[in-house]
Amino acid sequence: MSYGLKDFFVGVIYLFVIFLPGALLLGFVLVTVAPLAAPVARQPMPEAGRWIAFLGASYLVGHLVSLVGAAIEDRLLPEKWAKWWDDRADVSPELRRAAAAAVAARLPEGVVRKNWRRWAAVILREDGSPSHGDLERKDADRRFFRNVSFVLLVGGVLLLLVGCGDPFVDAAALPRAPALAVGAWLLAVLSFVRYGSQDGSYTRMVFEALVVAQPELAGRSAESPTLELRWFFAGESPAELERSFDGPCGRTFARTDEYLRGTGEALGVKLRDGALELKVRTASWEEKGGIVECWTKRRLEAGVPWPAAGAWLTVAKKRRLRKFALVAGQLTEVDAESPAETGCQAELTTLDVDGRVAWTLGFEAFGPPFERRRAFDDCVATVLDELQGFDPALADCRAGYPAWIARQP
Repeated sequence: MSYGLKDFFVGVIYLFVIFLPGALLLGFVLVTVAPLAAPVARQPMPEAGRWIAFLGASYLVGHLVSLVGAAIEDRLLPEKWAKWWDDRADVSPELRRAAAAAVAARLPEGVVRKNWRRWAAVILREDGSPSHGDLERKDADRRFFRNVSFVLLVGGVLLLLVGCGDPFVDAAALPRAPALAVGAWLLAVLSFVRYGSQDGSYTRMVFEALVVAQPELAGRSAESPTLELRWFFAGESPAELERSFDGPCGRTFARTDEYLRGTGEALGVKLRDGALELKVRTASWEEKGGIVECWTKRRLEAGVPWPAAGAWLTVAKKRRLRKFALVAGQLTEVDAESPAETGCQAELTTLDVDGRVAWTLGFEAFGPPFERRRAFDDCVATVLDELQGFDPALADCRAGYPAWIARQP
């Protein structure tokens, strides 16, 4: 097994997840309970030895804190809290069902299928998903705030005992202990809120990485996975929307595609330039005022038998494109015809089917699963912020081309 720079940083993060909460709790103990052990504390010890003892004890205590925090997370936190955090992080029921189906398809019969998120993370790790390192960092982040919340709660209790003159603790050691206890509890609440936010975000990232990466993890690397969002409207596209796509990086061109009818909403078959293109939807869920869809594409070799001519719908298009590339974590608009390994394409297209005019606004993100999602979110937010007056609720169809084709007479 080979290790890279990402694995090193993940290891460092995990060290802090364990060590810092342990050091914080040990510090609370040293300023509150330690005076009881004054005779022991006065035993001579070199300064270096004290620091070594403190660091070693912090690491051990940190592991204990992490174990207690995990037990509280699994057994004591109400499910409705987790669901509330998931809702804030856009973990839709559709996404949860799609992830559960992907997990169930990978597990053998008889395996207890509880905690879908944990099973999804295990599958991504074992299959070597490119997004695993990013998920590990997000998991470490949420666990750090979980552990800190627990430590601050316990530390506040210890400080309050000092301030209230508990007979087992020296009340003179910290005269302002009650105020410090309240401060610790306030920080515990803030840390817990941050933990909840990170926990919901981690759930969404794990489920999306699993759902989006399924074709890749199944070994179908010849296909090109994308994450897409699209709306269709009747009539001509608004002039103000067209102007936003006419910048120096945008490109406009016309072409005609033929779509096979009767394939349903989860399969698209398109004839372009004499080649047949297949597009299969692997998952979908409601988000951002539309339906986010995961698609895989494959271009078939020449010589494949095609359906009869009458089964096709001819669609004339005038496409306006903008492309955004994700480089070093930053989304930057580039020339629409320039190559990019990871990014998202925004498209405003006028459609003509036998004189019936419509238009569509769509987004198509590409690249490794986690980076693909980041590019998708940033691109959609950037473009929609520029489109004043755009209302997804007015769309006639909120899905990909196969769904729109199915609605054509």
